[in-house]
Amino acid sequence: MMDPGLRSPILKFTFVQGMDGVTNDLEYLQPIGAFTRPFAACRQSETVSELDSLTDYQKELGSDASLNSGDMLGLNSFSGSAGYQQFAQQTNRKQTKTFMLKTYCLRYEAGIAQNASFKWNYTLAFENAVDDLPVTFDGEGPDSACTVEQWRQDHSVEACEKTNIPVWMGFIEQFGTHYTVRLLAGGKMTYQVQFRSEDVRDLRKRGVDIKAEVKLMLGGVSGGSNSGTKSSKSQESHIQSVNYEKETIVIGGKPPGDVSDPAALATWAESVEALPMPVKLELLPLENLLPEAKRAAFTQAVSYYSKAYGMSLMDLQSLSGTAQPIQKVLVNATQVIWAGPPPGFAKCPGDEVVLFGFAIHMNFKVETSGLAQYHIVACTAGREKCDGVGSQNDWMDDERIFMLCSKEPSNDFLQVVGETEAGEQTVEATCPGDTVIAVGFGISLATGFDSAEKVQMEPCQAGQTSCTKNLSEGSVKAFVWMVCTEKTFPGVQDLQWRLIPIFQMSETGTHCAENITRSAHLPGEEWIRLSSGATDTLC
Repeated sequence: MMDPGLRSPILKFTFVQGMDGVTNDLEYLQPIGAFTRPFAACRQSETVSELDSLTDYQKELGSDASLNSGDMLGLNSFSGSAGYQQFAQQTNRKQTKTFMLKTYCLRYEAGIAQNASFKWNYTLAFENAVDDLPVTFDGEGPDSACTVEQWRQDHSVEACEKTNIPVWMGFIEQFGTHYTVRLLAGGKMTYQVQFRSEDVRDLRKRGVDIKAEVKLMLGGVSGGSNSGTKSSKSQESHIQSVNYEKETIVIGGKPPGDVSDPAALATWAESVEALPMPVKLELLPLENLLPEAKRAAFTQAVSYYSKAYGMSLMDLQSLSGTAQPIQKVLVNATQVIWAGPPPGFAKCPGDEVVLFGFAIHMNFKVETSGLAQYHIVACTAGREKCDGVGSQNDWMDDERIFMLCSKEPSNDFLQVVGETEAGEQTVEATCPGDTVIAVGFGISLATGFDSAEKVQMEPCQAGQTSCTKNLSEGSVKAFVWMVCTEKTFPGVQDLQWRLIPIFQMSETGTHCAENITRSAHLPGEEWIRLSSGATDTLC
Protein backbone atom coordinates (compact mmCIF):
# COMPACT_ATOMS: atom_id res chain seq x y z
CA MET A 1 0.00 0.00 0.00
CA MET A 2 3.01 2.32 0.45
CA ASP A 3 5.16 1.66 -2.64
CA PRO A 4 3.35 2.47 -5.90
CA GLY A 5 5.88 0.27 -7.70
CA LEU A 6 7.24 2.97 -10.02
CA ARG A 7 10.53 2.26 -11.79
CA SER A 8 12.98 4.16 -14.02
CA PRO A 9 11.62 6.55 -16.69
CA ILE A 10 11.09 5.13 -20.17
CA LEU A 11 9.54 7.86 -22.32
CA LYS A 12 11.37 11.11 -23.08
CA PHE A 13 8.94 13.98 -23.50
CA THR A 14 9.31 16.89 -25.89
CA PHE A 15 7.98 20.36 -25.03
CA VAL A 16 7.24 23.19 -27.46
CA GLN A 17 5.77 26.64 -27.02
CA GLY A 18 2.77 26.35 -29.30
CA MET A 19 -0.86 25.25 -29.40
CA ASP A 20 0.13 21.57 -29.18
CA GLY A 21 2.44 22.13 -26.26
CA VAL A 22 0.27 23.92 -23.71
CA THR A 23 -2.74 23.05 -21.62
CA ASN A 24 -6.19 24.20 -22.71
CA ASP A 25 -6.12 27.11 -20.26
CA LEU A 26 -2.78 28.22 -21.81
CA GLU A 27 -1.15 28.32 -18.37
CA TYR A 28 1.17 25.31 -18.40
CA LEU A 29 3.41 23.47 -20.82
CA GLN A 30 2.49 19.85 -21.53
CA PRO A 31 4.46 17.18 -23.45
CA ILE A 32 3.75 16.54 -27.12
CA GLY A 33 1.56 13.46 -27.35
CA ALA A 34 0.38 13.75 -23.76
CA PHE A 35 -2.23 15.65 -21.80
CA THR A 36 -2.58 17.10 -18.32
CA ARG A 37 -5.62 18.72 -16.76
CA PRO A 38 -6.96 19.65 -13.32
CA PHE A 39 -8.96 16.99 -11.51
CA ALA A 40 -10.41 18.25 -8.24
CA ALA A 41 -12.07 15.62 -6.07
CA CYS A 42 -11.83 14.60 -2.43
CA ARG A 43 -13.84 11.68 -1.15
CA GLN A 44 -13.79 8.86 1.35
CA SER A 45 -14.95 5.32 0.66
CA GLU A 46 -18.54 4.78 1.77
CA THR A 47 -17.91 1.30 3.11
CA VAL A 48 -15.16 -0.37 5.09
CA SER A 49 -13.49 -3.27 3.28
CA GLU A 50 -12.91 -6.49 5.19
CA LEU A 51 -9.77 -8.20 3.91
CA ASP A 52 -10.49 -11.83 4.57
CA SER A 53 -8.21 -13.41 1.98
CA LEU A 54 -5.41 -12.71 -0.47
CA THR A 55 -8.07 -12.24 -3.15
CA ASP A 56 -9.55 -9.35 -1.13
CA TYR A 57 -6.11 -7.81 -0.70
CA GLN A 58 -5.38 -8.18 -4.40
CA LYS A 59 -8.66 -6.43 -5.26
CA GLU A 60 -7.73 -3.51 -3.01
CA LEU A 61 -4.37 -3.21 -4.76
CA GLY A 62 -6.03 -3.61 -8.15
CA SER A 63 -8.43 -0.74 -7.46
CA ASP A 64 -5.46 1.64 -7.65
CA ALA A 65 -3.55 -0.04 -10.50
CA SER A 66 -5.24 -1.77 -13.42
CA LEU A 67 -4.71 -2.55 -17.06
CA ASN A 68 -5.89 0.06 -19.53
CA SER A 69 -8.74 -2.32 -20.51
CA GLY A 70 -10.08 -2.10 -16.96
CA ASP A 71 -8.98 -5.61 -15.99
CA MET A 72 -6.99 -6.25 -12.84
CA LEU A 73 -3.28 -6.83 -13.23
CA GLY A 74 -3.41 -10.29 -11.69
CA LEU A 75 -1.53 -12.04 -8.92
CA ASN A 76 1.91 -11.91 -10.53
CA SER A 77 1.91 -8.12 -10.48
CA PHE A 78 1.55 -7.93 -6.70
CA SER A 79 2.91 -11.11 -5.14
CA GLY A 80 6.50 -9.90 -5.12
CA SER A 81 5.78 -6.84 -2.96
CA ALA A 82 6.73 -6.77 0.70
CA GLY A 83 3.21 -5.70 1.67
CA TYR A 84 1.67 -8.66 -0.15
CA GLN A 85 4.03 -11.13 1.47
CA GLN A 86 3.43 -9.64 4.92
CA PHE A 87 -0.33 -9.85 4.44
CA ALA A 88 0.04 -13.42 3.13
CA GLN A 89 1.80 -14.42 6.34
CA GLN A 90 -0.94 -12.89 8.47
CA THR A 91 -3.73 -14.40 6.38
CA ASN A 92 -2.29 -17.90 6.32
CA ARG A 93 -1.87 -17.90 10.08
CA LYS A 94 -5.56 -16.94 10.30
CA GLN A 95 -4.87 -15.12 13.56
CA THR A 96 -5.89 -11.62 12.47
CA LYS A 97 -8.60 -9.79 10.52
CA THR A 98 -7.87 -6.57 8.64
CA PHE A 99 -10.35 -3.79 7.83
CA MET A 100 -9.55 -0.93 5.46
CA LEU A 101 -10.91 2.48 4.48
CA LYS A 102 -9.46 4.86 1.88
CA THR A 103 -9.64 8.61 1.38
CA TYR A 104 -8.58 10.17 -1.94
CA CYS A 105 -7.84 13.80 -2.71
CA LEU A 106 -7.15 14.08 -6.45
CA ARG A 107 -5.77 17.18 -8.13
CA TYR A 108 -4.44 16.25 -11.59
CA GLU A 109 -5.08 13.82 -14.42
CA ALA A 110 -2.42 12.98 -16.99
CA GLY A 111 -2.08 10.54 -19.85
CA ILE A 112 -0.21 9.74 -23.05
CA ALA A 113 -1.22 8.97 -26.62
CA GLN A 114 -1.87 5.29 -27.29
CA ASN A 115 -2.04 5.50 -31.06
CA ALA A 116 0.23 2.89 -32.64
CA SER A 117 1.32 5.40 -35.29
CA PHE A 118 2.65 7.84 -32.67
CA LYS A 119 6.38 7.32 -32.22
CA TRP A 120 7.72 8.06 -28.77
CA ASN A 121 11.26 9.06 -27.94
CA TYR A 122 12.82 6.87 -25.26
CA THR A 123 15.27 7.75 -22.52
CA LEU A 124 18.89 6.94 -23.24
CA ALA A 125 18.95 4.41 -20.39
CA PHE A 126 15.93 2.54 -21.77
CA GLU A 127 17.25 2.57 -25.35
CA ASN A 128 20.62 1.17 -24.28
CA ALA A 129 18.99 -1.47 -22.08
CA VAL A 130 16.70 -2.63 -24.89
CA ASP A 131 19.63 -2.76 -27.33
CA ASP A 132 21.46 -5.04 -24.89
CA LEU A 133 18.53 -7.45 -24.58
CA PRO A 134 18.93 -10.77 -26.43
CA VAL A 135 16.15 -12.11 -28.66
CA THR A 136 15.90 -15.31 -26.60
CA PHE A 137 15.49 -16.13 -22.91
CA ASP A 138 17.68 -18.90 -21.49
CA GLY A 139 15.30 -19.68 -18.63
CA GLU A 140 12.73 -21.14 -21.02
CA GLY A 141 12.53 -24.89 -21.49
CA PRO A 142 13.10 -27.98 -19.34
CA ASP A 143 16.83 -28.07 -20.14
CA SER A 144 17.60 -24.69 -18.57
CA ALA A 145 20.57 -24.97 -16.22
CA CYS A 146 19.37 -22.03 -14.13
CA THR A 147 15.93 -23.08 -12.89
CA VAL A 148 13.62 -20.82 -10.90
CA GLU A 149 14.49 -22.79 -7.76
CA GLN A 150 18.21 -22.28 -8.42
CA TRP A 151 17.70 -18.55 -9.00
CA ARG A 152 15.76 -18.17 -5.76
CA GLN A 153 18.39 -20.06 -3.78
CA ASP A 154 21.56 -18.59 -5.31
CA HIS A 155 21.73 -16.96 -8.74
CA SER A 156 25.41 -16.08 -8.44
CA VAL A 157 26.41 -19.63 -9.39
CA GLU A 158 28.03 -20.26 -12.76
CA ALA A 159 24.96 -22.09 -14.08
CA CYS A 160 23.04 -18.81 -13.89
CA GLU A 161 25.82 -16.32 -14.55
CA LYS A 162 26.70 -17.83 -17.93
CA THR A 163 23.10 -17.46 -19.19
CA ASN A 164 21.29 -14.32 -20.33
CA ILE A 165 18.84 -14.61 -17.41
CA PRO A 166 20.66 -11.94 -15.31
CA VAL A 167 20.32 -9.49 -18.22
CA TRP A 168 16.55 -10.00 -18.38
CA MET A 169 16.09 -9.91 -14.60
CA GLY A 170 18.09 -6.69 -14.38
CA PHE A 171 16.01 -5.12 -17.13
CA ILE A 172 12.74 -5.97 -15.36
CA GLU A 173 14.12 -4.78 -12.02
CA GLN A 174 14.99 -1.42 -13.58
CA PHE A 175 12.00 -0.80 -15.85
CA GLY A 176 9.28 -3.13 -14.57
CA THR A 177 6.71 -5.08 -16.56
CA HIS A 178 4.21 -2.33 -17.46
CA TYR A 179 4.22 1.35 -18.31
CA THR A 180 1.76 4.04 -17.24
CA VAL A 181 -0.63 5.44 -19.84
CA ARG A 182 -2.95 7.36 -17.51
CA LEU A 183 -2.70 8.48 -13.92
CA LEU A 184 -4.54 10.47 -11.29
CA ALA A 185 -2.21 12.40 -9.02
CA GLY A 186 -2.88 13.88 -5.62
CA GLY A 187 -3.05 12.30 -2.19
CA LYS A 188 -4.37 9.15 -0.59
CA MET A 189 -4.91 8.11 3.00
CA THR A 190 -5.29 4.42 3.73
CA TYR A 191 -6.62 3.50 7.17
CA GLN A 192 -6.08 -0.07 8.34
CA VAL A 193 -7.41 -1.64 11.53
CA GLN A 194 -6.32 -5.13 12.57
CA PHE A 195 -8.08 -7.31 15.14
CA ARG A 196 -7.42 -10.78 16.43
CA SER A 197 -9.67 -13.22 14.60
CA GLU A 198 -11.09 -14.62 17.83
CA ASP A 199 -12.09 -11.11 18.96
CA VAL A 200 -13.91 -10.53 15.67
CA ARG A 201 -15.86 -13.76 16.15
CA ASP A 202 -16.79 -12.79 19.71
CA LEU A 203 -17.93 -9.30 18.69
CA ARG A 204 -20.11 -10.67 15.92
CA LYS A 205 -21.69 -13.17 18.31
CA ARG A 206 -22.65 -10.16 20.45
CA GLY A 207 -24.29 -8.53 17.43
CA VAL A 208 -21.69 -5.79 16.94
CA ASP A 209 -21.50 -4.31 13.42
CA ILE A 210 -17.72 -4.27 13.22
CA LYS A 211 -17.51 -2.37 9.93
CA ALA A 212 -19.70 0.42 11.30
CA GLU A 213 -17.62 0.56 14.47
CA VAL A 214 -14.41 0.68 12.45
CA LYS A 215 -15.70 3.60 10.40
CA LEU A 216 -16.53 5.49 13.59
CA MET A 217 -13.16 4.55 15.06
CA LEU A 218 -11.22 5.94 12.12
CA GLY A 219 -12.31 9.41 13.09
CA GLY A 220 -9.99 9.01 16.09
CA VAL A 221 -6.88 7.69 14.37
CA SER A 222 -3.89 9.75 15.45
CA GLY A 223 -0.46 9.86 13.95
CA GLY A 224 2.78 11.72 13.60
CA SER A 225 4.54 13.30 10.69
CA ASN A 226 5.72 10.01 9.23
CA SER A 227 3.99 8.39 6.26
CA GLY A 228 2.90 5.45 8.41
CA THR A 229 1.64 5.81 12.00
CA LYS A 230 0.43 3.11 14.37
CA SER A 231 -1.65 2.91 17.53
CA SER A 232 -2.93 -0.07 19.49
CA LYS A 233 -5.05 1.37 22.30
CA SER A 234 -8.79 0.73 22.13
CA GLN A 235 -11.25 3.44 23.29
CA GLU A 236 -14.45 2.88 21.26
CA SER A 237 -17.72 2.18 23.07
CA HIS A 238 -18.62 -1.24 21.64
CA ILE A 239 -15.11 -2.60 21.31
CA GLN A 240 -13.29 -0.95 24.20
CA SER A 241 -12.47 -4.36 25.67
CA VAL A 242 -10.74 -5.46 22.46
CA ASN A 243 -7.13 -4.78 21.54
CA TYR A 244 -6.45 -3.78 17.96
CA GLU A 245 -3.84 -2.04 15.85
CA LYS A 246 -4.56 1.05 13.77
CA GLU A 247 -2.37 2.31 10.96
CA THR A 248 -2.66 5.35 8.70
CA ILE A 249 -0.64 5.46 5.48
CA VAL A 250 -0.38 8.82 3.70
CA ILE A 251 0.80 9.21 0.10
CA GLY A 252 1.06 12.71 -1.39
CA GLY A 253 1.00 16.07 0.36
CA LYS A 254 2.35 16.77 3.84
CA PRO A 255 1.13 14.09 6.30
CA PRO A 256 -1.10 15.73 8.94
CA GLY A 257 -0.12 15.55 12.58
CA ASP A 258 -3.59 14.36 13.60
CA VAL A 259 -5.85 12.84 10.94
CA SER A 260 -8.84 13.21 13.28
CA ASP A 261 -8.48 17.00 13.23
CA PRO A 262 -10.56 18.54 10.39
CA ALA A 263 -8.24 21.54 10.21
CA ALA A 264 -5.22 19.25 9.80
CA LEU A 265 -7.00 17.29 7.07
CA ALA A 266 -7.87 20.53 5.26
CA THR A 267 -4.22 21.57 5.43
CA TRP A 268 -3.20 18.19 4.01
CA ALA A 269 -5.70 18.50 1.16
CA GLU A 270 -4.28 21.92 0.27
CA SER A 271 -0.71 20.60 0.34
CA VAL A 272 -1.60 17.82 -2.12
CA GLU A 273 -1.75 20.32 -4.98
CA ALA A 274 1.89 21.32 -4.50
CA LEU A 275 3.14 17.83 -3.54
CA PRO A 276 1.10 15.35 -5.59
CA MET A 277 1.87 11.66 -5.95
CA PRO A 278 0.41 9.12 -8.41
CA VAL A 279 -2.42 7.38 -6.57
CA LYS A 280 -4.35 5.68 -9.40
CA LEU A 281 -2.68 4.18 -12.47
CA GLU A 282 -3.74 2.64 -15.77
CA LEU A 283 -1.05 0.50 -17.37
CA LEU A 284 -0.10 -1.36 -20.53
CA PRO A 285 2.38 -4.24 -20.91
CA LEU A 286 5.94 -3.06 -21.48
CA GLU A 287 6.32 -5.53 -24.34
CA ASN A 288 4.34 -3.05 -26.48
CA LEU A 289 7.42 -0.79 -26.49
CA LEU A 290 9.92 -3.52 -27.34
CA PRO A 291 11.06 -4.62 -30.81
CA GLU A 292 8.89 -7.40 -32.21
CA ALA A 293 11.81 -9.86 -32.18
CA LYS A 294 12.27 -9.50 -28.40
CA ARG A 295 8.66 -9.58 -27.21
CA ALA A 296 8.32 -13.35 -26.89
CA ALA A 297 11.51 -13.56 -24.82
CA PHE A 298 10.30 -10.68 -22.62
CA THR A 299 7.03 -12.53 -21.93
CA GLN A 300 9.01 -15.61 -20.92
CA ALA A 301 11.28 -13.50 -18.71
CA VAL A 302 8.29 -11.90 -16.96
CA SER A 303 6.85 -15.34 -16.19
CA TYR A 304 10.23 -16.44 -14.79
CA TYR A 305 10.56 -13.22 -12.79
CA SER A 306 7.11 -13.58 -11.21
CA LYS A 307 7.93 -17.09 -10.03
CA ALA A 308 11.41 -16.14 -8.84
CA TYR A 309 10.35 -13.09 -6.82
CA GLY A 310 6.64 -13.65 -6.22
CA MET A 311 4.81 -16.05 -3.92
CA SER A 312 3.64 -19.38 -5.25
CA LEU A 313 0.82 -21.47 -3.86
CA MET A 314 3.42 -23.73 -2.27
CA ASP A 315 5.01 -20.66 -0.63
CA LEU A 316 1.65 -19.69 0.84
CA GLN A 317 1.00 -23.23 2.05
CA SER A 318 4.41 -23.38 3.68
CA LEU A 319 3.51 -20.28 5.72
CA SER A 320 0.60 -22.14 7.25
CA GLY A 321 2.50 -25.43 7.43
CA THR A 322 0.11 -27.26 5.09
CA ALA A 323 1.57 -28.42 1.79
CA GLN A 324 -1.45 -29.67 -0.16
CA PRO A 325 -1.02 -32.08 -3.07
CA ILE A 326 -2.29 -30.85 -6.41
CA GLN A 327 -5.18 -33.33 -6.28
CA LYS A 328 -6.61 -31.58 -3.22
CA VAL A 329 -6.14 -28.14 -4.78
CA LEU A 330 -8.14 -29.25 -7.83
CA VAL A 331 -10.83 -31.08 -5.86
CA ASN A 332 -11.46 -27.99 -3.74
CA ALA A 333 -11.87 -25.83 -6.84
CA THR A 334 -15.21 -25.01 -8.45
CA GLN A 335 -15.75 -26.19 -12.01
CA VAL A 336 -17.66 -23.76 -14.24
CA ILE A 337 -18.83 -24.50 -17.78
CA TRP A 338 -20.59 -22.16 -20.21
CA ALA A 339 -22.12 -22.89 -23.62
CA GLY A 340 -23.76 -20.50 -26.06
CA PRO A 341 -23.25 -18.12 -28.98
CA PRO A 342 -19.84 -16.36 -29.04
CA PRO A 343 -18.19 -14.58 -27.47
CA GLY A 344 -20.03 -15.02 -24.15
CA PHE A 345 -18.39 -15.24 -20.75
CA ALA A 346 -18.36 -17.42 -17.63
CA LYS A 347 -18.15 -16.03 -14.11
CA CYS A 348 -16.76 -17.60 -10.98
CA PRO A 349 -19.28 -17.96 -8.14
CA GLY A 350 -19.16 -15.69 -5.12
CA ASP A 351 -15.76 -14.22 -4.38
CA GLU A 352 -13.81 -16.90 -6.23
CA VAL A 353 -11.32 -16.18 -9.01
CA VAL A 354 -10.03 -18.14 -12.00
CA LEU A 355 -7.32 -20.74 -11.44
CA PHE A 356 -7.17 -21.75 -15.09
CA GLY A 357 -9.44 -22.53 -18.00
CA PHE A 358 -10.06 -22.07 -21.71
CA ALA A 359 -12.54 -20.69 -24.22
CA ILE A 360 -12.96 -22.27 -27.66
CA HIS A 361 -14.88 -21.08 -30.71
CA MET A 362 -16.35 -23.71 -33.06
CA ASN A 363 -19.19 -24.60 -35.41
CA PHE A 364 -20.78 -28.06 -35.49
CA LYS A 365 -23.51 -27.27 -38.01
CA VAL A 366 -22.29 -25.24 -40.99
CA GLU A 367 -19.55 -26.18 -43.46
CA THR A 368 -16.70 -23.76 -42.71
CA SER A 369 -13.47 -23.85 -44.67
CA GLY A 370 -10.41 -24.47 -42.51
CA LEU A 371 -11.80 -22.91 -39.33
CA ALA A 372 -9.30 -20.07 -39.83
CA GLN A 373 -11.37 -17.71 -37.67
CA TYR A 374 -11.94 -20.27 -34.92
CA HIS A 375 -9.50 -20.30 -32.02
CA ILE A 376 -8.82 -21.43 -28.45
CA VAL A 377 -7.52 -19.10 -25.71
CA ALA A 378 -6.60 -19.55 -22.06
CA CYS A 379 -8.64 -17.88 -19.33
CA THR A 380 -6.69 -15.23 -17.42
CA ALA A 381 -5.85 -16.45 -13.92
CA GLY A 382 -6.88 -14.19 -11.04
CA ARG A 383 -9.88 -12.64 -12.80
CA GLU A 384 -13.47 -13.06 -11.67
CA LYS A 385 -14.59 -14.22 -15.12
CA CYS A 386 -13.38 -15.68 -18.40
CA ASP A 387 -14.33 -14.01 -21.67
CA GLY A 388 -15.07 -16.00 -24.81
CA VAL A 389 -12.99 -15.74 -27.96
CA GLY A 390 -14.02 -14.35 -31.33
CA SER A 391 -17.40 -13.16 -32.54
CA GLN A 392 -20.36 -14.83 -34.18
CA ASN A 393 -19.30 -15.28 -37.82
CA ASP A 394 -22.20 -17.59 -38.59
CA TRP A 395 -25.60 -18.03 -36.96
CA MET A 396 -24.64 -21.56 -35.83
CA ASP A 397 -21.32 -20.61 -34.24
CA ASP A 398 -20.76 -22.06 -30.76
CA GLU A 399 -18.63 -21.09 -27.79
CA ARG A 400 -17.49 -23.36 -24.96
CA ILE A 401 -15.84 -22.03 -21.80
CA PHE A 402 -14.40 -24.27 -19.09
CA MET A 403 -12.61 -23.06 -15.98
CA LEU A 404 -11.72 -23.93 -12.41
CA CYS A 405 -12.27 -21.26 -9.77
CA SER A 406 -10.82 -20.98 -6.28
CA LYS A 407 -11.07 -18.78 -3.20
CA GLU A 408 -7.42 -17.82 -3.56
CA PRO A 409 -5.47 -16.75 -6.67
CA SER A 410 -2.41 -18.75 -7.66
CA ASN A 411 0.57 -18.22 -9.94
CA ASP A 412 1.56 -21.88 -9.78
CA PHE A 413 -0.31 -22.78 -12.95
CA LEU A 414 0.92 -21.71 -16.40
CA GLN A 415 -1.38 -22.27 -19.35
CA VAL A 416 -0.24 -23.07 -22.88
CA VAL A 417 -2.43 -23.25 -25.99
CA GLY A 418 -1.67 -24.22 -29.57
CA GLU A 419 -3.56 -24.75 -32.82
CA THR A 420 -2.76 -25.89 -36.34
CA GLU A 421 -2.33 -23.34 -39.09
CA ALA A 422 -3.35 -23.84 -42.72
CA GLY A 423 -1.56 -26.87 -44.17
CA GLU A 424 -0.32 -28.21 -40.82
CA GLN A 425 -1.24 -31.73 -39.71
CA THR A 426 0.04 -31.58 -36.12
CA VAL A 427 0.04 -29.08 -33.26
CA GLU A 428 2.47 -29.30 -30.35
CA ALA A 429 2.51 -27.33 -27.11
CA THR A 430 5.44 -27.27 -24.67
CA CYS A 431 5.53 -26.30 -21.00
CA PRO A 432 7.79 -23.31 -20.23
CA GLY A 433 10.89 -23.53 -18.08
CA ASP A 434 11.20 -26.58 -15.85
CA THR A 435 7.44 -27.08 -15.53
CA VAL A 436 5.46 -30.18 -16.48
CA ILE A 437 1.89 -30.88 -17.55
CA ALA A 438 -0.71 -31.12 -14.80
CA VAL A 439 -3.80 -31.36 -17.01
CA GLY A 440 -4.65 -30.75 -20.65
CA PHE A 441 -6.05 -32.19 -23.83
CA GLY A 442 -5.78 -32.18 -27.60
CA ILE A 443 -8.83 -32.03 -29.84
CA SER A 444 -9.41 -32.17 -33.60
CA LEU A 445 -12.54 -30.61 -35.11
CA ALA A 446 -14.39 -30.92 -38.39
CA THR A 447 -17.16 -28.73 -39.83
CA GLY A 448 -20.62 -29.44 -41.14
CA PHE A 449 -23.84 -30.77 -39.67
CA ASP A 450 -22.42 -34.14 -38.58
CA SER A 451 -19.03 -32.80 -37.46
CA ALA A 452 -19.78 -33.38 -33.77
CA GLU A 453 -19.52 -37.11 -34.48
CA LYS A 454 -15.98 -36.62 -35.81
CA VAL A 455 -14.58 -34.89 -32.73
CA GLN A 456 -11.50 -36.68 -31.44
CA MET A 457 -10.07 -35.81 -28.03
CA GLU A 458 -7.02 -37.10 -26.18
CA PRO A 459 -5.75 -36.16 -22.70
CA CYS A 460 -2.24 -34.79 -22.30
CA GLN A 461 -0.11 -36.99 -20.08
CA ALA A 462 0.57 -35.49 -16.65
CA GLY A 463 4.25 -35.16 -15.79
CA GLN A 464 5.37 -34.75 -19.41
CA THR A 465 6.72 -31.49 -20.85
CA SER A 466 4.84 -31.42 -24.18
CA CYS A 467 1.58 -32.53 -25.77
CA THR A 468 0.74 -33.07 -29.45
CA LYS A 469 -2.46 -33.57 -31.44
CA ASN A 470 -2.72 -34.76 -35.03
CA LEU A 471 -5.59 -34.04 -37.37
CA SER A 472 -7.93 -37.03 -37.33
CA GLU A 473 -9.69 -38.31 -40.44
CA GLY A 474 -12.18 -35.75 -41.70
CA SER A 475 -11.04 -33.00 -39.30
CA VAL A 476 -9.74 -29.61 -40.42
CA LYS A 477 -8.16 -28.10 -37.31
CA ALA A 478 -6.49 -29.32 -34.11
CA PHE A 479 -6.09 -27.56 -30.77
CA VAL A 480 -4.09 -28.20 -27.59
CA TRP A 481 -4.73 -26.64 -24.19
CA MET A 482 -2.75 -27.59 -21.13
CA VAL A 483 -1.88 -26.41 -17.64
CA CYS A 484 1.75 -26.63 -16.52
CA THR A 485 3.15 -26.46 -13.01
CA GLU A 486 6.44 -27.04 -11.20
CA LYS A 487 7.51 -30.66 -11.40
CA THR A 488 8.10 -30.55 -7.64
CA PHE A 489 4.44 -29.72 -6.94
CA PRO A 490 3.28 -32.56 -4.63
CA GLY A 491 1.21 -35.16 -6.48
CA VAL A 492 1.65 -33.86 -10.02
CA GLN A 493 3.42 -37.03 -11.18
CA ASP A 494 0.50 -39.15 -9.94
CA LEU A 495 -2.23 -37.35 -11.87
CA GLN A 496 -4.18 -39.34 -14.43
CA TRP A 497 -6.93 -37.81 -16.53
CA ARG A 498 -9.64 -38.95 -18.84
CA LEU A 499 -11.92 -36.79 -20.98
CA ILE A 500 -15.65 -37.39 -21.02
CA PRO A 501 -17.39 -35.65 -23.94
CA ILE A 502 -21.06 -35.05 -23.16
CA PHE A 503 -23.31 -33.46 -25.76
CA GLN A 504 -26.60 -33.27 -23.89
CA MET A 505 -27.09 -31.48 -20.64
CA SER A 506 -30.02 -30.75 -18.37
CA GLU A 507 -31.04 -27.16 -17.67
CA THR A 508 -29.92 -27.44 -14.08
CA GLY A 509 -26.48 -28.74 -15.01
CA THR A 510 -24.52 -31.67 -13.68
CA HIS A 511 -23.10 -31.74 -10.17
CA CYS A 512 -20.36 -33.96 -8.88
CA ALA A 513 -21.04 -36.62 -6.30
CA GLU A 514 -21.04 -35.43 -2.69
CA ASN A 515 -20.89 -31.84 -3.93
CA ILE A 516 -17.09 -32.01 -4.13
CA THR A 517 -17.11 -29.52 -7.00
CA ARG A 518 -19.92 -27.48 -8.45
CA SER A 519 -20.74 -26.78 -12.09
CA ALA A 520 -22.51 -23.72 -13.45
CA HIS A 521 -24.19 -24.09 -16.82
CA LEU A 522 -26.55 -22.48 -19.26
CA PRO A 523 -29.18 -24.59 -21.05
CA GLY A 524 -27.76 -26.26 -24.15
CA GLU A 525 -24.85 -28.56 -24.73
CA GLU A 526 -22.09 -29.44 -22.34
CA TRP A 527 -18.93 -29.96 -24.31
CA ILE A 528 -16.34 -31.37 -21.95
CA ARG A 529 -15.89 -32.59 -18.42
CA LEU A 530 -12.65 -33.57 -16.76
CA SER A 531 -12.28 -36.60 -14.54
CA SER A 532 -9.23 -37.64 -12.55
CA GLY A 533 -8.57 -41.32 -12.95
CA ALA A 534 -6.82 -41.39 -9.60
CA THR A 535 -9.56 -39.84 -7.49
CA ASP A 536 -12.52 -39.52 -9.90
CA THR A 537 -13.63 -36.38 -8.11
CA LEU A 538 -13.53 -33.78 -10.87
CA CYS A 539 -16.49 -34.20 -13.16
